[in-house]
Amino acid sequence: MFPAHDAAQAIDSLGGSMRKVVAKLPHNVASNISYGLYFSDLASRQFIDSPQSFADYAALLTELNLKVTTANAFPFGNFHAADVKEKAFLPDWREQSRVDYTCRVADLLAQLATSDKGLSISTCPFGYDSAAACEQSIGNVRLVVAHLRQLHQRTGKHIRLAFEAEPCACFSDSGALIDYLATSFSDDERRYIGICFDLCHSAVTDEAYEQVLSQAERQNVTIAKVQISSALQRDSKLCGSSAGDLEELAGSAYFHQCRVDDTLYADIAEVPPVTKLTGSAWRIHCHVPICYSDYGSGWLATAWRPAVEAAIAAQIKDFEVETYTLSLLNTKFVKGESVEECVAQEICAGFLALGLDTDAG
Repeated sequence: MFPAHDAAQAIDSLGGSMRKVVAKLPHNVASNISYGLYFSDLASRQFIDSPQSFADYAALLTELNLKVTTANAFPFGNFHAADVKEKAFLPDWREQSRVDYTCRVADLLAQLATSDKGLSISTCPFGYDSAAACEQSIGNVRLVVAHLRQLHQRTGKHIRLAFEAEPCACFSDSGALIDYLATSFSDDERRYIGICFDLCHSAVTDEAYEQVLSQAERQNVTIAKVQISSALQRDSKLCGSSAGDLEELAGSAYFHQCRVDDTLYADIAEVPPVTKLTGSAWRIHCHVPICYSDYGSGWLATAWRPAVEAAIAAQIKDFEVETYTLSLLNTKFVKGESVEECVAQEICAGFLALGLDTDAG
C-alpha cells in the first residue's frame, strides 16, 4: 500500500511507485495481477466530488493493465502519519463516519472493479476496544449491508465487507470474529459480509489456519480474501543487534503486537524488560517481505505457504499481498535496490504460491 492521503497522492502513487513495480515484473505476472485500492476518507470524498480526477485514476489503472477486485477501507486516514497506533481503528463501527466512508469506497470500487463477483472491502474488526462489539456497531454494519445490496442490484457488482481480526483489538483472532458474525447477522446479511484472513496477524495470535478455514465453512461465513503476509519471528533470546532492531520497531508509527513465550502484548513498549532479556520465542506484528525467510540476527519470517495451499484447496479465490510497512523498514528487512523492487519480488512469490508461472510469456 503506497501513500494515498488525498486524491492527488493516490494518483501519484499509482502513476509513480506502482508503475515502477509493474515495470519490474515478468510480462505474464504484470498482465495478470490485480491492484488493491486504498483511498483515505479525504481521497474518497475528493474522487466523488471530482469526476475528472477519478477518470484520471481509472485511466492509469487501464494503462498499467491492473485489474481491480478489492479495496482496503480499514485505515480512515493519515495512515502514513508519524504516530498512528490505536488511531488506525478510528473512527470505529460505532460512528456514522465509518459507515459513510465505507459506502463511498464501495461506490468507487464498483466503478473500477473488473469483475462482477468476488469483490471485497477490508475493514477494522469493529474497533480497538471490546466495547466496539455492540448493538450500535451491528446497526451501522447493517446500513452498509443495505448499501451493498442496493449497489449489487443496481450495478451487478457483488461486494463483501471483510472484517479483519487484529491482535489485541476488539476481535484478536479470526475464530472469535467468525463466531460473532455468524451469531449477529442473518444468512441473507452475510451474503455481503465476510472476513479478511491476515496470515501475519494469525501467526502472532498462534491461530491454526486449518481451524479458521473449517470454522468459516461450518458457520457459513465467507473468507472474502486472504492477505498473504508474514510476521517477524525468532526462536532464541535477543542478541545485541536484534535488540536494536526491536527498539527501532518500537519507535515506529504502528502498533507492533508481540507474542513472547506465549504471552501476548499490545505493543513492544509493553513487553517487560526482564522478558526482553529472557524471552526466547517471539512473534511480532510486523509485515515483513514474504519473498525472504531469513533477515539475519536470528530474525525469520513466519510461514505462510501452507495456509495459502489450504485456502486454495478450500476454493478461496481472492488473495492479496500486503505491503504497507515496507517503506518504513530498514534494509535488514527490505532487501533489493528499492521498495518497488521488494514489492515486485513479493508479488512474484505470491504468484508462484498460487500455482502460477512467473517465467512464462
